[in-house]
Amino acid sequence: MPKLRRIAKLARRALHKGELSRMWTNRRARRVDPEQALAEIEKRGLDPESFLFITLDSCRYDTFERAECPNLKSIGSLIRADAPATFTLPSHAAMFVGITPRVAQSTEPLLNPTVGRIFRLQNRIAPGKPDDYIQLEGKNIIEGFNRLGYMTIGAAAMRWFDPQVPTCFMLTSEFKRFRYTGTDIEAQVRFLMQTIGAFLDQKLFVFLNVGETHTPYRYRNAPWPNNNPCVANRLDHNNDAKQCAERQQWCLEFVDQQLAPLIKAFQKSGASILACADHGDCHGEDGLWGHCLYHDAVMTVPMVMKLAPRLKAPAAAVAASRNGHEGE
Repeated sequence: MPKLRRIAKLARRALHKGELSRMWTNRRARRVDPEQALAEIEKRGLDPESFLFITLDSCRYDTFERAECPNLKSIGSLIRADAPATFTLPSHAAMFVGITPRVAQSTEPLLNPTVGRIFRLQNRIAPGKPDDYIQLEGKNIIEGFNRLGYMTIGAAAMRWFDPQVPTCFMLTSEFKRFRYTGTDIEAQVRFLMQTIGAFLDQKLFVFLNVGETHTPYRYRNAPWPNNNPCVANRLDHNNDAKQCAERQQWCLEFVDQQLAPLIKAFQKSGASILACADHGDCHGEDGLWGHCLYHDAVMTVPMVMKLAPRLKAPAAAVAASRNGHEGE
């Protein structure tokens, strides 16, 4: 009996986290070649109201600006924006409730979320505005897309997305399909392409958190020593600003190659894409290294986007949240 109770407890925990439904998808994803998946996706097409959201963890603005990353740069013009926060968890928590990187001096909707948001969660605090791209209802944008009938798919690298850690539930629990990979862009793209291919009959919200651009700036089989040139400690004299800059750029360029089939799938269907960093890193400026601190090098991030004609949620999906909600 104790053994049966333990099994039941583990099953309930797995169901709560969505792990049982995810494990089968994850296992199948290892056998899929992204290019083969792309051919099938191109043949059938994505729903044009689908949305791809990519975060390049810790990627500095100047790294993106100088890098040879044609796939990411094909999405749209490079925007110099302000990060929502100084490290992964609060930055993504903010973006998942609609506070994407902003250009504070701009009065253009979507560039400045106070004017019009890409993702607007209907609530008393931030009522909807005419220039919002899409208005959603729920605890975060993932739940909001779920309520509109989207298949929500996520893959993430950083430990703040580990679904086994309760602190991370706020970022992971609402995805219908999710995989936490650690830093492995190839595994992430395989998983996403396979899962997308399985749900081509639905609108898709696809999220990808990339880890190679985070310290120690390394991708699988990278041709440099396995050390960290950017230890987050201002007193660490073994850090190397030149290596930091070079390695993050090389990682971004590697990531860009791996992202090609995913980006092409959404571009070919005319679907929306948003790619940005969640924050940057200090590379020795003012004696500072890494992030989790307030500095221009941390708070200035790259953003590119190409949005399809504005999405409008069905009136019934947001009517309840509008009931009795007055603007400030």
